[in-house]
Amino acid sequence: MATQQHRGEKALVLWDINNCPIPDGHDPFMVVHRIQTALGLVRRCGEISMTAIGNNLTKIPGGEDVMRKLSSIGISLKNGHG
Repeated sequence: MATQQHRGEKALVLWDINNCPIPDGHDPFMVVHRIQTALGLVRRCGEISMTAIGNNLTKIPGGEDVMRKLSSIGISLKNGHG
């Protein structure tokens, strides 16, 4: 349950997009919106920043189209190593 102390705090979501990709047939915009809404309801936090991390972002399901959509709504994209 959210407490008064969390109001206005910033939150960071680190998203392992290789192991937790956007499901086939789902809109990246809607997936991000639902993540942000759920986090906002639980924590009642302020600004939510998201970073999608993957070993090879060009090989994620949906490829460049998904990357472009995520980037267009402010999701940072980072190539991980491993």
